[in-house]
Amino acid sequence: MSEVETSRYKIAFAVAGLPRSPNELLGAHWTIRAGHAKKWLKLVERALMLNGRLPAEPLPFAHVHCVRLSSGVMDDDNLRSSFKSVVVEEMPKPVKGEL
Repeated sequence: MSEVETSRYKIAFAVAGLPRSPNELLGAHWTIRAGHAKKWLKLVERALMLNGRLPAEPLPFAHVHCVRLSSGVMDDDNLRSSFKSVVVEEMPKPVKGEL
């Protein structure tokens, strides 16, 4: 059993900037949306590495608390969706023949 499975793993960090709202990305070419998601995943990964808290392996379960500080107010759906590119649940790819 690894340390990640047996103990609480608490991380706090901040990333400068704001992820774009889904309404801003609506109708954008898929490469623009993919680039946006890739940028935010890299920003979060870099923040974790600089903090020295990047887990050695994916966490099997996590509670995530995201705070957005901005001058404008977003409705609940857009607020939640704006963090979709920041918090991603990685699913293992199926092995050929398992489908």
